[in-house]
Amino acid sequence: MLRSVTIEHYKGIKKLNVERLSPFTLVGGRNDVGKSTFLEAIYLFFDRQNASALISHLGWRNVGSLDATPESIWAPAFYNMDTEAPIIITTVDQSNVARDVRYRLVKNHRFQQNFQPFSIDHPEKPTLQTQPTGQAAIGVIAKQGSQTLQDTYSSLGIGGITLSGQVQQSESRQAIYLSSSRVIDIGAAARLSRLVSENNVQQIVDAARLINPRIKNFAVGAAMNGVPYIMVQVENLDKWVPLAFLGAGVGIVINIALAVATVPNGTVLIDELEIGIHHSALTSVVSAISDIAYKNKAQIIATTHSYEFIKSAFLAFKEKKADLFTYLRLERNKQDDVMAKVYPSDALEFALESEWEIR
Repeated sequence: MLRSVTIEHYKGIKKLNVERLSPFTLVGGRNDVGKSTFLEAIYLFFDRQNASALISHLGWRNVGSLDATPESIWAPAFYNMDTEAPIIITTVDQSNVARDVRYRLVKNHRFQQNFQPFSIDHPEKPTLQTQPTGQAAIGVIAKQGSQTLQDTYSSLGIGGITLSGQVQQSESRQAIYLSSSRVIDIGAAARLSRLVSENNVQQIVDAARLINPRIKNFAVGAAMNGVPYIMVQVENLDKWVPLAFLGAGVGIVINIALAVATVPNGTVLIDELEIGIHHSALTSVVSAISDIAYKNKAQIIATTHSYEFIKSAFLAFKEKKADLFTYLRLERNKQDDVMAKVYPSDALEFALESEWEIR
């Protein structure tokens, strides 16, 4: 579980230091201040062994086709699209272990490429040779103190993006990112299938019933094309129905609950958690989701634009330990630097009672 994070040279963030992250951290702030970018950067820390890690954000932002050049694909992830300064993400966990990951553009990375030359004079005796090839690549170095955990390169070629190099120690902690445009997809069905095999679905049912009390159970079905989907048993209906037949709010809550329930000791990053959930159910939904996270030792970091949701989250944790919940607000100063303002519990309660603008 992360206790703090520092982000440097990532997208619109020159340098941002957040010294307090809790098991449930809620992030507010104005539009375009960097809330989603903050979540994406944390995911980038965990996803560093993925050759496509530095372009995942393009899909979450619904970016269409791009030119297949390093400048078009990788530059948007760097601060002011300046690829000279590396992206650096440093975390400290609850055991006070510090790790940092650096992403840098190597404009003339040299690696060995195998090829088989063909000779007209001796077509029956081709030989395997190697040839050094220079091309742009993303170098990724992860360290824990002086120990190197990873030293890899992601390079763009005809077959797509490939990963080379060495991983001395894999990242054992999982992370899931749920974007604001999230839908119920194959990932959710696969997570449900895992819980079904473990006979551990009731926690998901209980969370879903906060939105629709008629829900009795869930199962995984398969369409004719083999793609799995979630089926729901509903009171007074003779047949199970696809989850898509129910309201969006049910799907959203299930999607979040499934993510939290299947990343033990991991981190779930949720952009605009409150989307699709009626304000009257927010407090109970937050309480249910946080209970699932607590059982799985999972951490939730979510963004919001909703005053009602900030208040609901505070009320959900008011009677629990103070260190379980943190609300912080991202702001830009006059120099356009992103800063994090953390609200202590008593200050947040006073602000909410006074109806101050803290979103």
